[in-house]
Amino acid sequence: MTFYIKPPGGNISLSSLYKDAETRLLFLCQLEQCWGDMEEVQRILSQHPNIAANSDCLIEGSHKDRSSHYVLRLACLGNGQFQSFLMEAESQFFEYRLYLGEKAAVKSTVLTLLRHVKYALKHLKLASPYHEQLLQIKEASSEVLAADMLDCGKGTVCSHQIKVPWILAENLVKGRHVIVTRGKAEVQCEHLMQLLCSVFRKTLEYGIRQLSESDEEESFFHDPRMVQVKKSLCKLFRRQYRGGGYHVSLAHRILRHQEIESQVQYFPLCMQSLHRTLVKNNRLRHHARFRYTLFLKDIGVPWQENVAFWEHYYSRPHSGAAAGCCHTWKGNDGHRYTYGIRHLYGMEGGKKNYTSHSCSALQEMKPQPQEPGGCPFTSQAIEDIIHLSPRLHDTPHIQQAIAKEMRTGRPNSACKILLGYTKLMYSESGGGHKQEIGTGNCCNETAFIHESGHGGKLAAELQ
Repeated sequence: MTFYIKPPGGNISLSSLYKDAETRLLFLCQLEQCWGDMEEVQRILSQHPNIAANSDCLIEGSHKDRSSHYVLRLACLGNGQFQSFLMEAESQFFEYRLYLGEKAAVKSTVLTLLRHVKYALKHLKLASPYHEQLLQIKEASSEVLAADMLDCGKGTVCSHQIKVPWILAENLVKGRHVIVTRGKAEVQCEHLMQLLCSVFRKTLEYGIRQLSESDEEESFFHDPRMVQVKKSLCKLFRRQYRGGGYHVSLAHRILRHQEIESQVQYFPLCMQSLHRTLVKNNRLRHHARFRYTLFLKDIGVPWQENVAFWEHYYSRPHSGAAAGCCHTWKGNDGHRYTYGIRHLYGMEGGKKNYTSHSCSALQEMKPQPQEPGGCPFTSQAIEDIIHLSPRLHDTPHIQQAIAKEMRTGRPNSACKILLGYTKLMYSESGGGHKQEIGTGNCCNETAFIHESGHGGKLAAELQ
């Protein structure tokens, strides 16, 4: 399991450099899309021959592995969305490697980490925060080795324990899995793998920051050929990745605002929940409105139709304090909301074309008072899921399958089962000719389809 602290060296042709980075990016998009289902992850190469044909760049610790990783690091600089994706997907790739690795491989990883940290501290010009973090990692790695934690099996409960700066175990601190005393987190063997994942993510975060503040970026892109490599990779990212799913062009695939109400039953459960709150209160709080607007945008609602949709509800009386928003469409508020929607479509302000939230982003959101949460499959019990989806009431086998995925921490798979069942019910009801109209990023295993018959319907179709 490589931490990518030591920069790659050697020679490589420009075509190979780009091809390896391209393959890695395509693989990471697929990995992020099916994350949470290890069986699906293991099938990526068999299902995508174009990635398998150049999979040498995915062999851990190889020269191509390190060079393709660093090229993507450089390519994501200045692009917040690309950078966030790379942080998430590379962290998942590291965790997947840990999942497959044996005890000896994990021990070798920590030894290599310690060696590369020492090299970086001695030979690389480091910004002060990154230098400080590497010192912390050096100390933590040494303690892991000294405490014989690697001699225990994965998830073993034993007496071995080390204390590390809490920032290196941030995911464990957030999950309240460790005790923090005077800035030090007490980590036991059972949480060693999570600690390594947290260290990787923090190392990658500081590494990208270090790269953006150093002279390496300027020298790298001084070469016009490398500028073209960056542009091509960013273009590929925009074309392929849409916050957790693969983008489908929305041209000629239009959903009118009058049709939305009849299609809500086919939306992912997270978006159904937002719509129900909107119908109940005639209002949504800011962040919920932001998420739902982007979702509607990405399934094929043009900006004019999106404006008309929100005007329909915000022209009605709100339900009082419980709505969390007391604005109306009249006057300046209507102009402000219209501007905000156009802004999300890349037509105002910085002209940034926003995309809807990914599954992972929604799953990290916690429900707040009077604010709908992100993913129901991570924030609610199976009983609540059944209540939110009436079609599940008489299907105990589907309920059990969804509950199993929720218990094992696989919300994506749980959502996939529900959407697959929705598709089945749609097919059995005699749906007509279907026309794909777009991909909602908030459920990354799904695409939405439009019936070109009378009235039009949406159904969730598994990719």
